[in-house]
Amino acid sequence: MKQFFQFIFILLIAAACKEVYDRPPQSQVQLNLYNIGTKGSESTLISARGLQQDSIWIDGQNSSSFLLPLSENGPSTFVVLMDSVADTITLNYNTKLVYESMESGFYYEHYLQSVSCSLNKIDSISLIDTLVISIWHENIQLYLNDSTAYTDAN
Repeated sequence: MKQFFQFIFILLIAAACKEVYDRPPQSQVQLNLYNIGTKGSESTLISARGLQQDSIWIDGQNSSSFLLPLSENGPSTFVVLMDSVADTITLNYNTKLVYESMESGFYYEHYLQSVSCSLNKIDSISLIDTLVISIWHENIQLYLNDSTAYTDAN
């Protein structure tokens, strides 16, 4: 009986000593795509990579929205291909370091100041929410030229 209680005691200590680690939340800006003519959501073939970075963030994803990561100090510039038409998007922002918890540590909150882009496939931009946090929600609306009108003009 004494060995049984020792065994239970050892199991409790082992469970209490288990290391708990939560990944820190990652702040990413969400961009949603809309058709300039209909003002409705538009699904497009998207590829994106950071300018002067080795990483490809999105590779041939068909979607009406996408997420882009922000570095700890801005600005961040991305080359985005939408239906094989390249646009450059530059995000200017301020960053604040926030303490989450002992398990997660610190994470960054970003406050968008301005957004600029080349106007190839993109017709216009609306900055909806300037706070970029770990809970992903619409920050930027990109209004795209009508695909048929774009291909007819070329």
